[in-house]
Amino acid sequence: MSTFIVRKLLATYVAAAITSIILASLGTTSKFELEKDFAGLTFFTIYYIGIIVLIYGNLSSSFIEYIHYKWFKKSTWLYIVLHGIFAAALGFVFNSWDLWQFTLIGVVVAIFYACIDRWVDKDIENENKVAIILLTPFLLFGLFWGYFKVSSPPYKPEHAIEQTLNGFFTEESRIFPEKIGRWEGKIDRFNVVRETAVEEIEKNTYIVTFTETWADENSSGSWFKSFQASPSGTSSYDNGGFSPLIKDELQ
Repeated sequence: MSTFIVRKLLATYVAAAITSIILASLGTTSKFELEKDFAGLTFFTIYYIGIIVLIYGNLSSSFIEYIHYKWFKKSTWLYIVLHGIFAAALGFVFNSWDLWQFTLIGVVVAIFYACIDRWVDKDIENENKVAIILLTPFLLFGLFWGYFKVSSPPYKPEHAIEQTLNGFFTEESRIFPEKIGRWEGKIDRFNVVRETAVEEIEKNTYIVTFTETWADENSSGSWFKSFQASPSGTSSYDNGGFSPLIKDELQ
């Protein structure tokens, strides 16, 4: 009984982990810090796949194994195919045939689970085999994480500026330089200087500041607004001053 439980848990762990790692590697879409996106997506996916396999998958597999040893003990291929059929049946029960991708993933996970289960069952006392099974997901995750870490492009000040402008400025309000620098000119009766500056406060995190100084014959003043930008997002940071030329949406 103990070897039965160990075998099922090993199959659950490997099938859920490796499938999640592969799916996460295909679903990583971030422009920067790809390794973080990959890791987060892996843990998110393994959580849901793991629960389904642990509960429904193991109950189904236990039933299939019972009838396997009773009626078709020598037909390992049928044992594996039945796991795929039971996985497809779950999609039918929950009316997810329209979401055929999820049903297909479930079938693949179930067949993978059954293959691992049969492989372990042949020699579960072999410690080397069990060690290989336990380490494979970690090694695969490490390889993908390293690949995304190396191939991830650097997050530069110009990316922080672009991200901030896209997130907080409309086309009409994009009145500041779209790269580090300043613009000087005359608007109506005002002499105006508009400047875009970036300060790195830690790795891959920048403070993007937009500043305007203005003056006419009778008065002068300044206005600024800053944002904190990183690959994970942008947020307002600080603001102050007043400008008669800045629209209310930015004040």
